[in-house]
Amino acid sequence: MEEETDAQLVARARADDAHAFRSLVERYQSLAFYLALRMVGQEEVAHDLVQESLLQAYLSLDRLRDDARFKSWLYGIVLNLCRNWRRLHPTNPLSLDHETTSFEHPLSADPQEIVEERELKQAVRSAIGILTPKNQAVAFLFYCEDLSMQEIANSLAISLSAVKNRLHKGRQQLQAYLQTVYADILAPAQSSRTKTTRLRLHLAKVIHRQQTFYESRYLLLLNEQQQHAWIPYMSDFKQQSFRMDLPAHQETTSAVPGTNELLLQMIHALEGRIEEISIEELYEDLLYARVTLRGKNGRRTVKARVDDALRLFILEQPPIFMDAAAFAYQSIALADYGQTQEQQLATLEQLVLDSPYLLHTDRRPDNLDFRQDMRGWMAYHARATLDTQVTRSGKPT
Repeated sequence: MEEETDAQLVARARADDAHAFRSLVERYQSLAFYLALRMVGQEEVAHDLVQESLLQAYLSLDRLRDDARFKSWLYGIVLNLCRNWRRLHPTNPLSLDHETTSFEHPLSADPQEIVEERELKQAVRSAIGILTPKNQAVAFLFYCEDLSMQEIANSLAISLSAVKNRLHKGRQQLQAYLQTVYADILAPAQSSRTKTTRLRLHLAKVIHRQQTFYESRYLLLLNEQQQHAWIPYMSDFKQQSFRMDLPAHQETTSAVPGTNELLLQMIHALEGRIEEISIEELYEDLLYARVTLRGKNGRRTVKARVDDALRLFILEQPPIFMDAAAFAYQSIALADYGQTQEQQLATLEQLVLDSPYLLHTDRRPDNLDFRQDMRGWMAYHARATLDTQVTRSGKPT
């Protein structure tokens, strides 16, 4: 089949076709990761920034004015997140000595942004450098010069199908290269799968974990068989609040509602309610939420971040569902934490309060002896602990 254009995939994604967005992810994730890695220099940070970029892009897809420019828009999101990360994690001051030539930017531009933009372009050129000459020429015009496929065909005097073919092969080459070098971080691209059934979840408990500068809330959500639990968390920075004592009045309240409380009050004021919340898989282990509202004018579903949806869930507690495949990947087996449900929930609560990083899912890596380097361990290592009493094949774990 002929490869769909970005504009076609964006149009389908806007029409609530998650598979179309997954196709866009598979098309641009590898280069986005390469660009982020060049910007921040740390593999895991780059991976997290790309994941956040993809989620931002999906949730704000309606703001994209030109569907054909999805690629540039996504890379702009990656660039901005990398800039923000670098500002929060400053390293050695950037030198502008080598940037004085070919200064095409106005004097009012931010010098650091100029350097970062050029670093971004250099990262693209470096990535393209691994491709074969024919694919390299097409990729350079597409990624660096931002030409359309038709403009590239006219420029190189080749057919439009040849441009699409070379660009497709170039992406495959780049993905294969990155998969070899950064196998610990980049999982192989997953083909779009059919939508699975949803599971109804039930709230067992909300656990508050207090820390110096922020507090976290963990939700113990059980499936209907009450054999597995999903334990998402939300962190909120503590802000010192200063309140002026006002004279008592009938219409005065002592508590100021937070953002989520205010949002819920507005929904109720408009005679609406939250009908249900559904947690779904966007791509691999990247989750998002659908919040379904019911009002005087009918039913409306909006997409949201999982933590935002869960904050509303805590306040309203509507029915909550989760994609079955995502739940199977994210959940833990209660049987590992005690004999009775009371013991299991008490053990989990204590783990959350003392050492939440010890909570682990069933997605244990197969490579227990590290014979394939760190493959499969990068998403697991924070939950692993050393146990010198247990051995496998005669070796300490």
